[in-house]
Amino acid sequence: MKNDWNTAQQIGFRFTFLFFGQLIFVDIFGRILPFISQFLHWLVPLFSKTFGIVPHDIVTFENGSGDTTYNWVLILLILIFAIIGSVIWLAISGKYFNYDRLNYWFMVALRFYVATALIEYGMIKIWKMQFPYPSPYRLMQNYGESSPMGLAWTFLGFSKGYNIFMGIAELFAALLFWRRTVTLGAIITLMTTANVMAINYFYDVPVKIFSTTLFVTTAYILFFNLKDLLLFFFTQNPVTLKVQKAYRFSKKYLNVALVSVKYLIIFFSLFVTAYFTNSAYNQDFNTPKHALFGYYEKSFSSNDSTNSWSKINFVYNDLLRAYDSNGTTNTFSVEIDSLKRQIKLTNVVSKDSTYQFSYKMHQDTLRLSEINKNKELLFLRKNTSNSRLMTRGFHWINEKPYNF
Repeated sequence: MKNDWNTAQQIGFRFTFLFFGQLIFVDIFGRILPFISQFLHWLVPLFSKTFGIVPHDIVTFENGSGDTTYNWVLILLILIFAIIGSVIWLAISGKYFNYDRLNYWFMVALRFYVATALIEYGMIKIWKMQFPYPSPYRLMQNYGESSPMGLAWTFLGFSKGYNIFMGIAELFAALLFWRRTVTLGAIITLMTTANVMAINYFYDVPVKIFSTTLFVTTAYILFFNLKDLLLFFFTQNPVTLKVQKAYRFSKKYLNVALVSVKYLIIFFSLFVTAYFTNSAYNQDFNTPKHALFGYYEKSFSSNDSTNSWSKINFVYNDLLRAYDSNGTTNTFSVEIDSLKRQIKLTNVVSKDSTYQFSYKMHQDTLRLSEINKNKELLFLRKNTSNSRLMTRGFHWINEKPYNF
């Protein structure tokens, strides 16, 4: 773009800069600096209550879902700040403000933000952490009882190969780190983020805001060469893609420091992230399972009529989910003392809600006796290793569709 931007370009850039600048600032520094999140946890509910944005108090913040009421009201607040900031900027900016220079640094921030985010997602897909194999409970669950997100996670989690394919596609976002490869990287990333966004929308996965942010941000990066790309695909005219002009400092040591920071970020994103995700995989997914691991259904011979757990599932060695007959799910952290044959369950939401059992395992029957209480639970472990989904395998030749 030329430095003499027209009024529409200036207004559009101001708003885009302030809106996405705030989103990135809150996302990155909100995780690094706790006081920023604490301030927003005070400001957003106050804003909502003062102006009647939602008819109830906002008490839920970050809880594994990126689409809470808090998140949506925060987006509205950022939108308002961006509009007000654009008007103030228009009033105080000089006639010869260098939009090209600011847009270059803004594009650098967007490129690195998208690249680092997708590289992290790509790594956890390659190590198969985001979409693990279907749990024993999931394999025993009826299709109709699963949530849309649960169905998507089962579909994506079944195949290790497809996880690696998705991970590699997201790792191509690393091309955004360099100006000469940014257009190719943005084309691949736009398709990748569009697919992620579609899954999140159409399977009701609660990461709609973040996936949309990545998609729109990538589209903005690609917009720099949009005209030339359209000419390339739809005309026979010769086209040369533009490489955005880089702005540097007058001091040599500042430029050296800038390049050093750039490659430090690249090294951290590609290699340090790979190391930590591999370590997390080995710790959480690749460790031997304890003797109680598996999925259980309550035996009718249980003499406990007060506990409503009908199914329990050891998801990981240190995590258990208990399912009530009415569909309610409770998640507990697990501490097992194999010498005393005792197990302690602590509700991950309400830390003061705990259960302590002694246990006996005979073949596939698990007997839980709550300590100091006359309560006993009997559960029967279900074998899911022979399920059709997990035993079908891959076939080059199919005389007819194996569609069950």
